Amino acid sequence: MNSKSNTNGASVSWVIFNKGPRVYFCQFQISDDGNTIRYGATIYKNTGADIDFDQHTQTAKERFNRFPVTAEISGKIREQMEGVKTRAQKIVISESKKFQNFLIQSFVNNGVRHREGKNTYTSLRLKILDNRQAIIDKKKRVITNKTFAEIQRSEKQRKLMIQGFNPEKKGFHLLRHCAENLPEINSKRTMNMVIWEEGSRIYHVDIQHNPVNGEARYGACVFKSTSIEDCLGYNRDHHIDTAVDRFENFPLFCRLPLNYGEMKSRGSRARGEFPINDENLSILKKALCVFGVRCRSQESNFLKKVELLNQKSCVVKNLNRLQQDVDKEKADYKKKTGSVTPLRKEKEKKVVFMGTSPIILKRKNKVSTPPNSPMAVEVMDDKCPELEKMIHQKLEQKTTKGFKDKTKSLTKRKREEEYRQNQIEKERRNSHKTKEKVNRRKMLVI
Repeated sequence: MNSKSNTNGASVSWVIFNKGPRVYFCQFQISDDGNTIRYGATIYKNTGADIDFDQHTQTAKERFNRFPVTAEISGKIREQMEGVKTRAQKIVISESKKFQNFLIQSFVNNGVRHREGKNTYTSLRLKILDNRQAIIDKKKRVITNKTFAEIQRSEKQRKLMIQGFNPEKKGFHLLRHCAENLPEINSKRTMNMVIWEEGSRIYHVDIQHNPVNGEARYGACVFKSTSIEDCLGYNRDHHIDTAVDRFENFPLFCRLPLNYGEMKSRGSRARGEFPINDENLSILKKALCVFGVRCRSQESNFLKKVELLNQKSCVVKNLNRLQQDVDKEKADYKKKTGSVTPLRKEKEKKVVFMGTSPIILKRKNKVSTPPNSPMAVEVMDDKCPELEKMIHQKLEQKTTKGFKDKTKSLTKRKREEEYRQNQIEKERRNSHKTKEKVNRRKMLVI
């Protein structure tokens, strides 16, 4: 909360205190009417290193002068400050536990300094987490748009390569087959392994062709050399095995206008042994460009789109891991901030009288009902059974005092006794700790 308040005549005060592993440095100023407080603070979390008081006090002072936070004062602090006039009394109030708890709750709700921007943040850690979240969201959007643009670019390049080719008019037709019910490989026809090099690519095509109707079944593998390391790592047998595996398990079925020419042997033509010449190599290359190198479980059979989608999935997977870390840190932050109880507002009760307007009373105030009122008689009649029950329970407690409760088992009584002893020891340890804290605070003040 940041609002303007009249603090011109009010004096500026300092308070330094520790609670748990943290030391709080705060410079504050209370308004003339005592309803608002303006402060700048810094918090040191003890990590075992030596604390620099001068640096923290200078930071708190700079935040008070440049980025002050203005917040409302709770009702309990206002009641405590009523009638306070002397400086010594104000110092006593500022060193009280109520005032220190009020400051800690103000730091949690409003932060230690005022931050301006598109989204106002009271916590620097929350701002860092939101910035990390924004970076992850931006990277996801960028990788999605980039992948979509590259897929469109590759499709456009492929269309430019076959532009004006008109494959259907020249006898290139794709035949659809169900992936679960693939036709068996014809053992009477030759499976031709065609390998040739052109430009920066080496083509490996395993194909079986029917010269009667032009139907073909093939699987291919293309090696593209982009560097000297790729050329040195080229393994011909691996690419041949890949082409054979695609021919057997992921084949493409189509009609190709392969030219057999005037072959001397009719048996070779019947077995589908076509001649390896420039014309047939060009037909095979165009078939790879039009239909792809293998059948895939999607509309497009081309590797470029699959590679881009796999790359996108890999990046998104890494971003999802970062997203999980951010979500966990946010959950821990909310858990810690939610455990701190906010400033309690005084609850008010509404008491309604018959024939009159509602009157709002505070919890401390009580309305005395006349004894002869019919309202009181009705209430007593309704509450009599409950009062008798409460009196009976109290009498039973008095009679059983000093005796063992036989309704409880022996193990349960032992556990209760052990718990009571542990609580006593814990209170003793806490008393020693409070003494050490008081001594430490005295040393800090000195």
